[in-house]
This record gives sequence, structure tokens and C-alpha cells, in this order.
Amino acid sequence: MRLVPRSSSTIAAACALLAFACSRPAEPERPRHLILVTIDTLRADHLSAWGYARGTSDAAGAAKRASATGFTLDELAAQGTRFAHAYTPRGETFPALCSLFTGKPPPETGVLGNQETLPASNTTLAERLRAAGFQTAAFTTNKLLVPGSGIEQGFDVFESDFGDERDTQVLDRASRWLAERPKDARVFLWVHLMGPHLPYDPRPSNGIDFAGLFADPSYTGSANGSREFVDAAYSEQRALTPADRARLVDLYDGEVARVDQLVSRFAQGLGHALDESLLVFCADHGEELGERHGYFGHSKSVSSAVLHVPLFLRFPRGVTPGSVRSEVALLEDVFPTALALFGLAPERAARGFALDRLARGESDPRFEGRVAIGAWRFSIFTAADAHRRFVFDPERREPDEIPRGPYPIPEFALYDRDADPRELVDVAPKELERARGLQRRLREWIRALEPNTEAQPELTPARRSALAEQG
Repeated sequence: MRLVPRSSSTIAAACALLAFACSRPAEPERPRHLILVTIDTLRADHLSAWGYARGTSDAAGAAKRASATGFTLDELAAQGTRFAHAYTPRGETFPALCSLFTGKPPPETGVLGNQETLPASNTTLAERLRAAGFQTAAFTTNKLLVPGSGIEQGFDVFESDFGDERDTQVLDRASRWLAERPKDARVFLWVHLMGPHLPYDPRPSNGIDFAGLFADPSYTGSANGSREFVDAAYSEQRALTPADRARLVDLYDGEVARVDQLVSRFAQGLGHALDESLLVFCADHGEELGERHGYFGHSKSVSSAVLHVPLFLRFPRGVTPGSVRSEVALLEDVFPTALALFGLAPERAARGFALDRLARGESDPRFEGRVAIGAWRFSIFTAADAHRRFVFDPERREPDEIPRGPYPIPEFALYDRDADPRELVDVAPKELERARGLQRRLREWIRALEPNTEAQPELTPARRSALAEQG
């Protein structure tokens, strides 16, 4: 055999090409399924993983809650990437979830409040995934999240349960639906639980008395978690004693702990499908627990108690486990994140940023100095970074949702969330330039908006009833 000599330049070029091929990052592994679990009215700072002192979701207290060991919310979050500073754009379910499903803020979806419907001109995450070959199903427990609201766009199956055991029932139904899929199917499964939404009346589950889990046995007052009790106290400005308020928080925390039990058992039951899936867990919004004006609720609020939400991503072969990111994340980021992790083209209309690089442990310059914008309708605004929240009420509007009662909001205020997590002390006079900087960011955001001006249809009787029931 005759060897043909090669020039040194040819050999060098071949070596360089080989080195380049070896140095290129491997194509990230894609999840097979998307499982989205959203919880109504779950504030981030009442989960153990977000620093809450009580064991509402921790691994150590799993037995007390009869949660599935290895699958508590804290453990699921630790098996993926948790976002310490995630925010919803609105303290109401429907506009918040419309933003999640479209990647756009409420003015651009055309949904500023619960009373509206999602215009069909919006492209949803379910539509994009169905077009990519996914089977899509939703199981919800909130009467606002029903066919005819617009949120059903893109779902092959959309089922709801509004009974006393609705959270348990929809999780069971979702599990059965997933088990019935063909082995070669790819699925997008969305489950929405009412969880700690009013009334705070946690039902027993799997032998655990959640109403008594955190209760003070010495309490003899009349406070209960019914809407009638908390709404009347607020509307009448009837001061609750510290023990009364503590009792209401005990019940709320019992609801949170029950969510942990239900979700952990659901996740455990998924078996191998869980590790093949991108699991996204978040809340639509949080809840005020009497911090301001004795108000228990969320729709009037632009505070962190309501706008700061839990968010984590879990996919063992594509999301860094045990990572906690300090960048500001938004519910609007869920849509582009899912598309990125499934290798699908981005949605051009989406405003959110894909979190995929952060979830892989990389940096992303787009998140440097990012702020989260929230709004009550389109009149009262807030801009938050990881440490401060700016509130701006230029028209001195006061939220007027039911229950009626005083809820004044300052015209111009800044809160230090590190030193004052309840956001009760205005530091704008001492940090005026910082407040003005966040105000400038807010104005830039407003100027960049492309509002959806489509006419809203008349409310259906069913939607009127749902709004009245939920206050």
C-alpha cells in the first residue's frame, strides 16, 4: 500500500476541525412531555423552600403531612431550578394565567381582569404544542378557567371539577388521562388547583387533619376561614386580635400543606413519566393575610404578598438540580421557556424571556437589572427588582373590587423588601433616585406596549356567577 503524504497545513486544518467539533456543546436533551401545575392563591413566602419557618412543604415534615417522601414541593424544587424572585403581573387568576399561556403582559393579551375573556387572536402555549404534535389536556378547579373563557385555546381535552374534593379529583383524573396515552405520545398536561384560595378550610386528606395541623389548641375566638367572616371584618373595619389573625394564617398554612401532600403524591404516581417531563410549578398569584387595612384577598393588591409567586422547573437531563436563581423571572417567561426547552421556534409576539439558559446554570445578560412590572387594571403600577418594590398610583385610584372597604395606595412609594418584607415602610424619601429609576423603567415599559384593543364579548351568566362566587 502506497502512503500519500499530506501537507502540514492540511493536517493542521483537519486537527482544527476535529477540535472544533469536539469542543462544541452537545445538543441539549429535550424533555418528552410538559407537565404544568399551577396553584391558586399560593404566596411564595409561605413555602418552606422560600424561607418560611413552618413546615408547609419541607422534606423533614413530610410524614406530618402524609406527603410522598422525595416528592415534596421543596424536594421537587431542589431537583430542578428554583427562581427566588418570580412575579405575576396581576393579583387575579385569569389575567395572570393568560399572561403565562401567551408570554405577554395583560395589556397585550387584552385581559386586564377576571371579568374578561382571552381574545382568539392570541396564540397560546397549548396551541403551539398541539401544532408540534403534542396531545394536550387541562384539568382545572377554578370556575373562571372553563371553555368559553378563551383559556381553552389549543387543548384537546378540557375538564373541570368544582366539588368539595375538586383538587383531589382533578389530580386523579389527570393521572388517569396521562396513563391512557399511547406509549409514543407526547403530551402537555396542565393541572390547576384551588389550594389555599378563600375559604381557608382545609379538608382532611389521607388521614391528616390539615385544619388542625398548625392550630393553636388554646385559641377560643370566633375567627374562621370563611369568606363571610374575613370579608365582614374587612368591610366593617373590625379589628382582629393577633390571635384571630394567627388563626386565619394557621388555616391558610394548612391549605398550603395540603397542596404539598396532593402534588407530592401526584408527582410520585407519575413514575418514569416524571423524569421524561419538564415539570413547571408556579402560582397564579399570592394572598394578603391582613397585612394592609385588614384585607384578606388578592385582587386589590400590588404588594409582594400577592405578586411574588413560587416558580421552579424540573427536568433531570436538562435543568440544573439544586440551583436557585436570583434573577427576576415572570410568569410571562413560562411560554418562551417551554418552547426553548422543547427546541421549538420562539413565539414572535411573546414578551417574556426564555429561562432555559438560567435553568442550565448559565448566565443570560438579558436578565441583568431586569424589573417585574405589575398593575391593577391599567391605573396602578408597580415595578420590582430583587430588593425593592416601587408603587405608582398617578390618579390616586383606590381598588374597588368586592368586598368593599378602604384600600388606599400611595401615589409614589418605594419599599425595601430585604429589611421590610411586608412592605409597610416607604423609603422613597431616603432613596429618591432609586425610586425614580424604577419609575423610568415603568414608563419605558408602558411606551413599548402594543395593547390589544379587541372588543370584549358580553359576560355569560356562568361567568357572572363565577365572579360573584369568588368575590
